[in-house]
Amino acid sequence: MAPRTSYADKTRFNLFLTQASLKRAAGLGGLINDSATKFEKFTVVGPPGTFHYMAAMRFHLYRNDVHANVVETKLIPNKTERPAPCFQDDNMTVWSIPILPVSPGRAKVFQRNSEDSYKNRILKRRRIDVMFPGKLQTSWLPDHPFLNKDHSFHRQLPPLQSFSVESPPTIAYLAIHPAGVTNANPEGSSPVASTLGNIQAENPRTAVLILDVPSPSYIPSLLKTFSSSPFFSEFQNRSPNYTLQAIFHLCGEGVLEDERYIEFMNKFPIDTNHIISSPEHDRDQLTFRNVHQTTRTRLDPAVFPEQKLAPTPKKPWDEIVGLPANFFPLERSLAVHVHPSFHPAVYFPTSLSTEVPTHIELRSVSLRRSRILKFQYERSRREWGERRILLRRTKEGRRRAEYARLRNSYDANIITLGTSGTGPGVYRNAPSTLVRIPGAGSVLLDCGEGTWGQLVRHFGADGVHDVLRDLKCIFISSMRIDHHGGLASLLAERQGLNPRPKHPLYVVADYNVHLYLRELSDLENLGLVDDGRTQNGVISVMDDAIYNSIPSSRASDADRPAVWADPIRSWEARKGICNQLNMLSFETLASEENSRFSPNLADRKSSGVVFRHKDGWSLMYAGTKIPDKTLVRAGREVTVLIHSGNPDKGEHHELNNSVKRALLAARMMKAKHLLFTQLSSIRPLPRQPFVERRRKANLKPMVSYAFDHTDVSIGTLWKLGMYLPTLQGLMRTHRQRLVKRKERQAKILPEVRAEPPKLRAQAAAG
Repeated sequence: MAPRTSYADKTRFNLFLTQASLKRAAGLGGLINDSATKFEKFTVVGPPGTFHYMAAMRFHLYRNDVHANVVETKLIPNKTERPAPCFQDDNMTVWSIPILPVSPGRAKVFQRNSEDSYKNRILKRRRIDVMFPGKLQTSWLPDHPFLNKDHSFHRQLPPLQSFSVESPPTIAYLAIHPAGVTNANPEGSSPVASTLGNIQAENPRTAVLILDVPSPSYIPSLLKTFSSSPFFSEFQNRSPNYTLQAIFHLCGEGVLEDERYIEFMNKFPIDTNHIISSPEHDRDQLTFRNVHQTTRTRLDPAVFPEQKLAPTPKKPWDEIVGLPANFFPLERSLAVHVHPSFHPAVYFPTSLSTEVPTHIELRSVSLRRSRILKFQYERSRREWGERRILLRRTKEGRRRAEYARLRNSYDANIITLGTSGTGPGVYRNAPSTLVRIPGAGSVLLDCGEGTWGQLVRHFGADGVHDVLRDLKCIFISSMRIDHHGGLASLLAERQGLNPRPKHPLYVVADYNVHLYLRELSDLENLGLVDDGRTQNGVISVMDDAIYNSIPSSRASDADRPAVWADPIRSWEARKGICNQLNMLSFETLASEENSRFSPNLADRKSSGVVFRHKDGWSLMYAGTKIPDKTLVRAGREVTVLIHSGNPDKGEHHELNNSVKRALLAARMMKAKHLLFTQLSSIRPLPRQPFVERRRKANLKPMVSYAFDHTDVSIGTLWKLGMYLPTLQGLMRTHRQRLVKRKERQAKILPEVRAEPPKLRAQAAAG
């Protein structure tokens, strides 16, 4: 919940968590770390565990120009006539309502009023103050907590006391806005509510209620709070002091089928709007319509498959008996207007939203150009054709083992789930690449925020669990949050699989990333184990323990007391990775520490990985900070080089330094394919015309660009380079239509921003 209280004041940002879990707070770090979000102060209000969750992100979350205020609400309900609010400013006052699960045989599960827990909260508060000092600093002393490894800042946080991981508490919020006044408008335009101006008629204070009920076991606690508290029970009756505008119901499975909750919903005033969300009744739709993804799917459905959606819910809303009359399903673009009060409606007018194009026309000129460009790839296709002839000859002959080896080497799939190098956007998600090895398993290279959602979109809700069971290794290349923001959520989903996986999962990452996961395991079960003796748990592997070459400055720390951080165990775990995936070798690459004195630890370390399969193919995943000598030495004659250089950076028609280094290293190591997977999130297509440059200079290796949800094998990587000029031509023919639409929006948007209630009311009426 992040209410927008003012259009003018953008220096404050308030966020309210209903639960200290990954399902409710997984995107908190990426939201705060986004440089496009401009604010000077932000407040995070949540249940017990919020301090722990915020302090656990200290290694990859840092903003020196922002001041943070973290508030933990109490789990003891206040039954007085006027309880103290948990948050208050000039725009609204918020009260918290604890909702505790009721378990048979356990009366009180959550106890946090002890001296040790108080000391732990003070310690975590100090960690948060270091992350958000609230003042700009250009120079840093060597004894700063970020730079001094001996500081207690780098030690593991103390565990939470008396916290239930299986059924954590939730917090409901009641937000009351101050009484506004209505200004008279003789011209007949829409009224505007404000606290200044000529007073014509005073409006009662407007309230909004947010209820998070994960399961029916939380219902008794909610009913008891509203029946025993005189303050909260007043909102179930029509009061002259308050107007309950809307209630948001975040319901888990089985909640709406419970008669007690239906009866509780009908006790509120009849004109109250009920916005309901239920996983069994919600529709699975795209939030942002990507016209370029639709066009690529129509061009080649095999390489650019269509995303798996569920427009029809599992259960219809008609099956629920007794729902309030003013109920609305919680869907995309739904807005609730507090002053003045309207029914929930879409933000933009309907006439504007219906003119959004769904695809780009595939004209004959562009398709003819695509067929002509195929001749430019005769060299790669000839090689692929020779391999296919050899396959046909050996399939029925004596060399069946060679046939299987060649088939597997060209059937290894590379699925790019996220290809953004500048943060998630409309066109691209955070970086994440899935490599599926036939008959062996899968390897996930980076796990940015939203990776689990991208997996569900690509494989569907029915097939994604089999893919997750088949996952055997995850490699994290950087400590930046956009590279591992979705790792904890993915591990939590794997822990909930039924039936369980039959093999362990190896997570290869930096020590601080593993420490972050260990601290989050106090809030949610991630399946982490301390040693490598596990059947289906998650094994931590230190990336600096399996370097291809270990420099003295990046050697493994000898002062790591934890058992899971032992470099010898990580070295032994590498053998398990090779055995699980039928690999000859699996090694990580060390990077340069160009930003040794940077306050943010995430900017100081990044790594890469190279693995060679027994079937003869190899793959390297490298970042921009890895030295060229290390790339060439470790990736000699590699089949595919996946590089994180961003071609969209730099001047137009010029190669930036990272791309030049990637091309040079790929030629020196004699790589066959060079795939760029981290591009600009605001551009639907890459800006650099590599294909035309390759045609003139006859360069090697074959350069390709990746898009989100691209599914190619090693043998069909040449298709990505072939389709790029075609897509660029289609984009140029479609650009004129987009310009006209933007001009039409530019005329309407100022009116929407100036008078949002009027146009929103028109949208609701239309």
